[in-house]
Amino acid sequence: MAQQVISSAPPRRARGLQAQRWLWTAFFLGPGLAYFAIFHWLPVLQSLVYSTQRWTLLTARSGNRPFVGLLNYELVLQDEVFWQVAKNTLVYTFFTVGGTVLLGLLVSLALSELRPRLRDASRTIIFLPVVVSLVGASIIWKWLLDYSYGLVNLFLALFGLAHIPWLTDTAWAMPAVIITNVWKNLGFAMVIFLAGLLQIPTTYYEAASVDGAGPWQRFWHVTLPLLRPTTLLVTVTQLIIAFQVFTPVYVMTAGGPGDATKVLVQYIYEQGFEFYAMGKATAMSLLLMVAILVISLVQLRLFGRADIE
Repeated sequence: MAQQVISSAPPRRARGLQAQRWLWTAFFLGPGLAYFAIFHWLPVLQSLVYSTQRWTLLTARSGNRPFVGLLNYELVLQDEVFWQVAKNTLVYTFFTVGGTVLLGLLVSLALSELRPRLRDASRTIIFLPVVVSLVGASIIWKWLLDYSYGLVNLFLALFGLAHIPWLTDTAWAMPAVIITNVWKNLGFAMVIFLAGLLQIPTTYYEAASVDGAGPWQRFWHVTLPLLRPTTLLVTVTQLIIAFQVFTPVYVMTAGGPGDATKVLVQYIYEQGFEFYAMGKATAMSLLLMVAILVISLVQLRLFGRADIE
C-alpha cells in the first residue's frame, strides 16, 4: 500500500519543471496582461461606472459625480442627433469596408498574376498610402477635392463636366470621405489578400482545370473558400477601424455640411469636451463598443461556422 502511494506521487523533479514552466509563462505573459489590465480593461470598468454618473470635466476633481443610474443611456437613446450620427456611421462603415475589401481582393488578384519583381514593386506603390499620416492624407484629399482649385474638379473640367461641391454638399460630402478612406486602407487589404492568395497551392487550380472548371468557377469554388479566413481578418479589422473613424471627418468636413458627415466618435468628442457632458459621452462610448463587439462576433460566427463545416 505504501509503495503504491509513493509511486503515485509526482516526482520532485517533475514538480520543479512544472513550476519553472509556470514561472516562465508568467514572465512572458505578465507584462502584456498587466498592460491590457491597466490601459484597456480598467478604463472600460471605469467608463461603466462613469456612465451611471452625472459629471463634467469641471466637477470631476471635486468628486461631485452624483449617481443617476441609466439616465445617461436614456438621454442618448432619446437624442435625435445621436440616431442621425449613428446612421451616418453605419453608411460610412458599410461602403468603406465593402469598398476596401472588394477593391483589395480585385487588386490582389491582378497582382498575383504578375511576375514577382513587378508584383513587389506594384505592391509597394499601392501600400504607400497606408504609411501616410491620416491627418496628412485627409489634408491632401481636402485640397484635391476643393471646389475651385482641386485637381479632381480641374480634371473633370477637361471633359466639360461641371465642378462638384465635394465637401460642401450633403449629397457629396460622405462619398468624398469614403473615397479618401478606401484609398488610405486599400493597401492593407491588398497585402493581406495577396499573402493569402500566394499561400493557395497551385495543385488545387490544376485539379479544377482538369475537371473542366473555367476561370470564374475556379475563383468561386477554389479561391474564395480558401480565402475565407483572410477575408474574415480584413473585414473585422476594417470594420473596427471604420466604426471609430474621426480624423478624416474632422479634418475634411468637421461633420458638415450640417450633420451630413458627423459620426459617432466626433459626436462623443463634442458631448464630452465641448459640452462637458462626460456621463452622456461615456454612455455613447460604451454603446459603440457593444455595437462593434456584437457585429464582430456575428462575423466570427458566420465565417467560423463556414470554416468548421
